Amino acid sequence: MGKIVFTVGPRTPGRWKPADQQTAWSERIAARHDERVLPPLLLWCDPRPTPKFDLQEPVTIVVRAPGFYEPTDEDDCTTFDYFCQSHDGPYRGDACQGGPSHLIALRCGEHGLESMWPQELMVMLPEGFTPPLNDEQLAWVRSEDNTL
Repeated sequence: MGKIVFTVGPRTPGRWKPADQQTAWSERIAARHDERVLPPLLLWCDPRPTPKFDLQEPVTIVVRAPGFYEPTDEDDCTTFDYFCQSHDGPYRGDACQGGPSHLIALRCGEHGLESMWPQELMVMLPEGFTPPLNDEQLAWVRSEDNTL
């Protein structure tokens, strides 16, 4: 018989299990957690059709990207703006003077480009995410979001 470990987990409080079953349980928990984690590159674009006379140019928002700063609860940053990566300049609401098809990201005055939590409109229109969020990820975002 192999190594025995004592586990405390859901539905098995205080039960002895062989080490190979413990590993399997740990892997199942990790896999379940991975279903909720947002992808390393996550973009969002409003999926609603643009009104005919709206002069707003198409905007894609970078929610997360590799190399972006991941904010923590301990951060006390106060200066933010949006930066258009397509045109390498600040984005102020309706344009960045660089042309159509904006790719904008949140920029922190202290940390630079920063990942953001999905905003309320993004969660209300989840079909705008690229790649699409699965049901577990979307439920997790909705449960963690204080604005919904």
